[in-house]
Amino acid sequence: MKKVGVASMACALSAMLVAGCGTNSNNANTTTGASKANTSGSKSITLTMWTYQLEKFKPYIDSVISQFEKAHPGVTVNWVDVPATGFDQKLIAAYQGNNSPDLINEFTPVQQLYKYYAPLNNDLTKAQIASFFPAAVQTMTVNGNLYAFPFYGTTPLPSLPMYNMALLKKAGITTLPTTVQQNLQDAIKFHKADPMAYWSLSPIQPQSEATTYGSSSACLELYDFGVPLLTPNFKKAGFDTPEGVKVLTMYANAYKQGAFDPDTGSSADPTNLFVQGAIATYGSGLISDLQNSWGPILNDIKVGPPITGPYSATHEQVGSGWYWAVSAQSKHPKLAAQLGMQFLTVSNQLAFYKATSGDVGANTEQALNNPGFEQGITNPVAKSYTNLQHKYYDPNKKVVTSPTLQGQTTDFPNQTQVVQALNQYWDDAIEGEMSPSAALQQAAQAVNNILSNPQNGSN
Repeated sequence: MKKVGVASMACALSAMLVAGCGTNSNNANTTTGASKANTSGSKSITLTMWTYQLEKFKPYIDSVISQFEKAHPGVTVNWVDVPATGFDQKLIAAYQGNNSPDLINEFTPVQQLYKYYAPLNNDLTKAQIASFFPAAVQTMTVNGNLYAFPFYGTTPLPSLPMYNMALLKKAGITTLPTTVQQNLQDAIKFHKADPMAYWSLSPIQPQSEATTYGSSSACLELYDFGVPLLTPNFKKAGFDTPEGVKVLTMYANAYKQGAFDPDTGSSADPTNLFVQGAIATYGSGLISDLQNSWGPILNDIKVGPPITGPYSATHEQVGSGWYWAVSAQSKHPKLAAQLGMQFLTVSNQLAFYKATSGDVGANTEQALNNPGFEQGITNPVAKSYTNLQHKYYDPNKKVVTSPTLQGQTTDFPNQTQVVQALNQYWDDAIEGEMSPSAALQQAAQAVNNILSNPQNGSN
């Protein structure tokens, strides 16, 4: 469990939200209801809406749909909740069969799916677009066209680490770290004070979890120090540099000195390990996960500031999060867009916030400033977390979505193969199987081979 820095919960939190908000069903799609009789006498219209495994929140979604149908006589919404497994494939198959839903709740970066979406520049008002966080708008815009808008998990609020201060104080650590370097130094100090304890989980990442720039541990660790994944023209690896070697060496040395529990990985359950005192920090997951189990350590938990590098301290990286998109096949794109906007009234954002026990925050500037997102939180840790997130939110920070850090699109040929090639050698160096310099050289060779033959793979 390495730090989850300013990179959006873009990946770490968002992935956890699927588990937190969804069901465990892998069965066929479930159609749940929200239909009303058409009593207006006007022409009947049916909008089909797909959500990404949100059956757990049926009362909330039914309520929003009822509000929309009441405000639009003659319109019926057919809600289909789709299990997360194979969601993209089901969406593409529906599109290819000319049977795609009007409104789509998705998570996959817009740049990878925008050809299936309708541009929304004319279907949303300027005021509606202006209500979204600029960072969210940027990540959902391709070639000057807005193809999606936020639903949840897109607020550019920083992910914050939590600490078991009772354990830290035993190791003589009383000041919480704010930088990557300080964090690793404290992790080493903590393990030296108690060789049976560890600061956090192992940073080694299963290859299946590294599928995009934003979900790759190696990419994000390089990002903190301004080291790009690729050259600006996307033709070659950009990380095989002295700066890249320094970053990898820093992590490899920390791993060797016991900064991380070597017997765990990102697939381990950080919640239980944190509650049991096996690790001192908790930097990923959902507060609601802890609220159900932290019990006796509640008074020992303290929320810390974001952990940043020299580059990420001044730049904000934002992932796509879950968003609404309108199908390019929809016969009623403007109406479908307004259905999505129904979920973004301040009252409905607050309702979802409560339904998720505070895990889903605001997605518009107006909602973020509403005191309802801080009032009513009785758990002191959750309240502190929310307050600090708002404190560290800066809407004026530059948004970086490109793997080259040049402001370009995140969609490039063979993205998954590229980031997995880097992660493989990165992890080998951290575990001491090769030197950082050799690891990055070999990783660069592998990435260059992939980029020179893009037809041999897919994104």
